[in-house]
Amino acid sequence: QRRVHGGRHRRGPRPHRQDRHHRRVHGLTVRLEKPATKEELDQTIKGAAQGKLKGILDFTDEDLVSTDMIGTTLSCVYDSKASIALNDRFVKLVAWYDNEYGYSNRVVDLIVHTAKVK
Repeated sequence: QRRVHGGRHRRGPRPHRQDRHHRRVHGLTVRLEKPATKEELDQTIKGAAQGKLKGILDFTDEDLVSTDMIGTTLSCVYDSKASIALNDRFVKLVAWYDNEYGYSNRVVDLIVHTAKVK
């Protein structure tokens, strides 16, 4: 483990050295300005995943392991089961991602957007 931008991430297990996938889980600890329940946060994130951030963010309430993320084109999969609320103003949000695939797909999105803007 190491600290990254106020959160933590862990590299997923790599069974073979040839396996170049970098699956990670990231925890973001947040102190909320306004009180909210974990259920309210989950619904907000789920709404964003189904709406404006569809194809970039996803929501799951299933048990996950790092190998579940191999090849996901999403930037992040919010893990509702692993996320916790210590109280109504202090939460830890957990999300999974495949560093290579997710990043590569956002670069493609940027290229497509840039081509449209010209």
